[in-house]
Amino acid sequence: VALNASLSSKEWRKKFEKSGDSQKDRPQYKAEEGKVDEVQQTRWGRWIAAEDALEHEKRSKTTVKAGRLDDIGDTERQEVLWMLQPIAESAAAQINQIGADAEVFSSLKPAAIKAKLALAAFGPGIDEYTKISDENMGTKNNGRTSTRQSLCGEISPTTAKVQTLAVLLYCVCAAENSDSSGTLKVCTNEQKTATAAKSSLARSATDLKNIISKCPAPSEEVVTAQEILSTLGTLMAKAKSKTNYIYFGDLSNTGCTGESNSGICVVYKTATKESAKELYSAPWRTNLLAAADMLQKQHSAAADIRRLTSSIAELKKQAFNLRPQLELRKKLTSALISTAPKDPTQSGAQTPQAKGQCETINKAAQCRQKKPTCEWKGKNDDDGEHCKLNETHVAKQAQTQAGTAEGAAGTTTDKCSQAKTPEACAKVQGDIPKDKKAVCRWICNTCKDSSFLLSKKFVLIDTEFMSLEVFSHYIILSSFFVIL
Repeated sequence: VALNASLSSKEWRKKFEKSGDSQKDRPQYKAEEGKVDEVQQTRWGRWIAAEDALEHEKRSKTTVKAGRLDDIGDTERQEVLWMLQPIAESAAAQINQIGADAEVFSSLKPAAIKAKLALAAFGPGIDEYTKISDENMGTKNNGRTSTRQSLCGEISPTTAKVQTLAVLLYCVCAAENSDSSGTLKVCTNEQKTATAAKSSLARSATDLKNIISKCPAPSEEVVTAQEILSTLGTLMAKAKSKTNYIYFGDLSNTGCTGESNSGICVVYKTATKESAKELYSAPWRTNLLAAADMLQKQHSAAADIRRLTSSIAELKKQAFNLRPQLELRKKLTSALISTAPKDPTQSGAQTPQAKGQCETINKAAQCRQKKPTCEWKGKNDDDGEHCKLNETHVAKQAQTQAGTAEGAAGTTTDKCSQAKTPEACAKVQGDIPKDKKAVCRWICNTCKDSSFLLSKKFVLIDTEFMSLEVFSHYIILSSFFVIL
């Protein structure tokens, strides 16, 4: 952005000049005639930042020197801006995307993701298993139930009211205290004797926390979306299917009471389409999926930011390495101009290229070496864009060469000029030029030599064509065709 600004016209850069007595603040964007230019409005802040950066290097010109563009003239500056435009547009689009990715990334804070995982594991208001209470097990959460069978489900079938992974673990691992005096060990030999009865959830939290304490310590590594989805998939694969219901754990009789002769399990009804949704909409599952989605978006945003940052760095390298392209364009332009057919009336000083050659010089001594084509317009010999085309010399040279050309036309031109009426002009005798109907032609109340008019017309066309900016683009394209 700073490079583009340093090469921009003075008129454009005036838009960002500091104003007011303090000369501290640059103007903010304002709509012109009530019309908002969204592109300018979006980029205005970056342009101001670029001007601030350039203000600190007025003498050093660090930015343009980094691109080896500190010695170019006005014409070359325009060419560089033309080459820089697509690079700048691509960089601007990628910067906008980085901003969007950064918003996504910052909105997905680790605390928010951790909260989703805690909801899936323990339910509302609990961030670790040691805080689980009997109320959290049933009367406060998980369907506000009071017995184990209504909490975990039954074969009739009745869908479980389990809303958290912790309670699901209780239903498939904790025994009932009257079964073998509570010594039945379902999930690990290390779990303690069960204390809760099937008829009540009293002391169920104690049994659950004991089982969780036997689980391996959590990893210190950051969890990924793939790990969550893989673990969830493994759990869902353990479900066993029966007519009208599916279940997790062991179910041998009528319900999930915690007894070995009945069931240590969780049941989900599947008799109808609507009842089957209860498993897939269970809070422990939906909260896990939400956490995985947040992690995936966070990962994608971070990866996109890294990719775009690398791409912008490459674009910056391109922007600061345009000098070789500029030199190639100059060589190709000079080569084509030097091989173009010349007309006696065509002056090298009259072409736009001569003007451009003068304006690329920013040193007084070099400019004076180009006399009389160029002249130094600066008030002193300080470096600057003060070398200009000598218009007076151009005019005199054009007059001299035009006179020479007309003299070369010979007697035919003299005969034509002697005719004072259209009729007399049409009757002039002599060699009729190819593709012409007469020796002379009446134009603008004057009788002119037809062949001379044709020559001058082609010279004018050739000169105009050479002055078009499009011609320089054609040069580049033609060079590629030569290479191919």
